[in-house]
Amino acid sequence: MASLKEAHRSAALAFSPNASYLAAGTVAGAIDMSFSTTSTLEVFKLDFSSSSHELPLAGQAVNAPERFHRLSWNAFALGSPEQEKFPHGLIAGGLADGSIALWDAQQILRGRPESAQLAKETKHHGAVKGLAFNQLSPNLLASGGADGDIIIWDVANPRKPTAFPPLKSRGPSQGAGSEIANIAWNRKVQHILASCTVGGSVTVWDLKKQQPVLNIRDSSGRLRRCSSMQWHPTLSTLLMVACEDDMSPVIQLWDLRSAAAMTPARELLGHNKGVLAMSWSGHDAGLLLSSAKDHRTVLWDVASGEVLGEVPAGDSWDFDVLWSPNNPGVFATSSYGTGEGSSGKLRVCSLASFGASPTTETVNDDFSMTSAPAGPATPLKRAPAWLKRPAGVAFGFGNRLVSFKNTSRQGQAGEHVDAGIVTLSHVATESELIGRSEAFEQAMNENALAQFCDYKVANSDGEDQETWFYLRILFEAEPKRHLLENLGFHDALPPEPQAEPSSLSSVDAAAQSLEDAHLHNASLAGGDGFGDGLSPHGEDNGDFFEQQDDGDFFDNLQPSAAPTPEKPRSEQAEPPSPAVMRGLQEEAGESEATIERALYIGNYTAAVDACIKANRMADALLIADLAGRDELMRVQQMYMKKQPSPYMRVVKAIQGNDFVRLVKERPLDQWKETLAVLCSHSNSDEFQGLCDALARRLSGGGLTHAATLCWICAAKVDQALHVWTKELLSKQASVSELQELMERAVVLTQGGGQPQASPALGDLVAQYSTILASQGRMHLAWDYLHMVADNGNVALLELRERIYNTGSADIPQDAPPPVLPYQQESVVAQTPPAGIDNY
Repeated sequence: MASLKEAHRSAALAFSPNASYLAAGTVAGAIDMSFSTTSTLEVFKLDFSSSSHELPLAGQAVNAPERFHRLSWNAFALGSPEQEKFPHGLIAGGLADGSIALWDAQQILRGRPESAQLAKETKHHGAVKGLAFNQLSPNLLASGGADGDIIIWDVANPRKPTAFPPLKSRGPSQGAGSEIANIAWNRKVQHILASCTVGGSVTVWDLKKQQPVLNIRDSSGRLRRCSSMQWHPTLSTLLMVACEDDMSPVIQLWDLRSAAAMTPARELLGHNKGVLAMSWSGHDAGLLLSSAKDHRTVLWDVASGEVLGEVPAGDSWDFDVLWSPNNPGVFATSSYGTGEGSSGKLRVCSLASFGASPTTETVNDDFSMTSAPAGPATPLKRAPAWLKRPAGVAFGFGNRLVSFKNTSRQGQAGEHVDAGIVTLSHVATESELIGRSEAFEQAMNENALAQFCDYKVANSDGEDQETWFYLRILFEAEPKRHLLENLGFHDALPPEPQAEPSSLSSVDAAAQSLEDAHLHNASLAGGDGFGDGLSPHGEDNGDFFEQQDDGDFFDNLQPSAAPTPEKPRSEQAEPPSPAVMRGLQEEAGESEATIERALYIGNYTAAVDACIKANRMADALLIADLAGRDELMRVQQMYMKKQPSPYMRVVKAIQGNDFVRLVKERPLDQWKETLAVLCSHSNSDEFQGLCDALARRLSGGGLTHAATLCWICAAKVDQALHVWTKELLSKQASVSELQELMERAVVLTQGGGQPQASPALGDLVAQYSTILASQGRMHLAWDYLHMVADNGNVALLELRERIYNTGSADIPQDAPPPVLPYQQESVVAQTPPAGIDNY
């Protein structure tokens, strides 16, 4: 057997319940070559960190009054008075002379053998082969002897243990077959005890009633010479019994609820000779160890009755086997010695021993033994429970949380059945995001994005507030006027036109306007009404006099308005005197004469040049207007060159419609004034391009926020989104900041009049929709994903497909299935041609 640790002993075993120690007492019925009858009690330390293969002794060995049939080790409750006195518990031994003895484990560990033994009591007639501490009440110790009596001991005062009246396991007609072979306390009910005899009877005792409550007998007679018993670790009504008879090497599982039928619930068949010992794992109720006279130690799957593993056969059988209560997967065995000079072995093993390769031993020239593997290792058929997940969780798409919990229950036949519970739930971690996204979706559905912008302006400050104000302008009826007001020119703007109330009806108002137009045309023609025989349309109306009746005409004449009286001469402006006129003409000099001569003959260009030469720019502008637009523009350019005022650059740009140069030359810190000029004087077709050019220049100069505002005015979603996204990626962005960015992008898209969001928004929408889907808002994520044209965006297409296949009730029933961004291939297995081997 591949062991972790070992010692050359033939000993009864007991593990410490709360520490890594193993107690070993010299077993009764085994002698060495010297026929020694001495007996010792030793405690070994389980130090698996040491590379030594030998079990190290802890403390000092203690001489025992007699050899052992059974050992048992208890641990008092933490904090109890007994635990303070005996922190490592008590070790009890069932001796061959019918007595029981108690030792203080701490004194043994401290190397004080002389003070270790606390008591030795003799109540039985014959060897004590049954001995066990109660795990639920550690002060209770049960012992069973060859006389068939079972005695309960109270070891609260271990120096003077108290013995209760014995329980008689045999009646008047029973003989030697009533010898107690083993006893076991129920692991769940503290007053239930089971005992078995070498005659094959199994009795369940109720200590409250001080009498047996159930006697188990196999109707088939297979249960003979019981050797060991074990209660189920968790189910109180299941009891395992082993038979030592070579003719019936069986292990039977009994369900006490149906024991009256005298048929076991299950039988474990696999040993060829009588079973000597067994142990049921406290860490995995599905694992049972048994050792038998066939030199085999077998690991069983209790639920299926299948052999999971087997330790290779040795020279002698293991008469004792025991699971460690502290170290899952660790167990100890003890065997008798065989052959000349051979002694028994105490081995500490693990589950890896069952999967180890078989070995062969070779005798060397110096008579030493060499072991070598003889074949491949065979792993266990199933993993133990402590290696299985008792529970687990996993997140799925949409923040769905699936959890499982493994439990066990007792089957109808009393078997241990594994069961699992799977729970599916949804976890919402971003409650604020859900509220904001739903409010934003409501604003979009109700066409209330302008009101949404007002809310954002009122609840933000700084650059964020300014950004939302510019976004709000996109929804105004007169966006340019509101832009100029925001740029600081509200005091320079003309008042908004207001409709004057009119007392005339709509028909009368139309007639009045038509009459006013006729009178205006007539005045332009130099006559009254339609004079000179012209119709209102300017055509000769020869039938005019024929259409009028002279009598009616004179009858309808109205007295003409009185002529406007002339002002008195005293009120009229008097012309300059001749002397003044002669002075002005002398001052004008030769330039005046040159200008006059040019004007007399219509040479306006010469007249303009003379005015400019005489520095009379106002006269030059007036005369150039007579010459035509080209001449006027020439004079204006010359005038602006002579004027050093900064605003003349603005006038020049407006006059020449050269706003591109204005954008390139204006100082960056005066971007608001530049934007005001563009807003007031450029046409709608050029405005967006000019704003984009101004924004690019601002961005290159480091004025990122100003550039973003200009891009908002230009409705350039891609450029503004690039700036916002770059700012977001430069720090550890929160979900709230992503929501803010998404709101800006969508408002800019719809406020700018774009029918569909820009493809550059695709990655942002995919990220945002993923978060919405993770919060269970599938319909919101679905709506956002359809705002953007996919244009081959794999993230968008994948997310659409995943949301569609969730089967969410929020997805429209008539929604067509989205197309995956991958090419689907049909994979079909083909039969190889004849003559070609499959491999």
